[in-house]
Amino acid sequence: GEWARMEANLQRTESVAGPVVITELLRVEAISTPLDGRTKGSVIRSMTELAADVGFLWDPTEMAAAVQKREELHSTAIDNGVAFLHPRRPMPDIMAEGFLALGVSALIKSKQ
Repeated sequence: GEWARMEANLQRTESVAGPVVITELLRVEAISTPLDGRTKGSVIRSMTELAADVGFLWDPTEMAAAVQKREELHSTAIDNGVAFLHPRRPMPDIMAEGFLALGVSALIKSKQ
């Protein structure tokens, strides 16, 4: 059950064939500008809902909770309001595939 799935995730040794191309991972429909959200929690929820709307996630609520837990361990935020939101461990039960999504909040956009 759950232990076997977790162990399989930890033992994955997949390799990437060739270079990773961001434009292939970040689809236009996975970009939201302006992104709804003014607090860390609302931004996380908006990003996971965006990913679900595009078809990357089957359970945005579970992913939002996992991302929030990860952020509590150590923030993924860097300068200028950028954050690389992700869960601590892979979540293949709720993700269709690895993906990128981009959100630009109205607060960040208005400062430019």
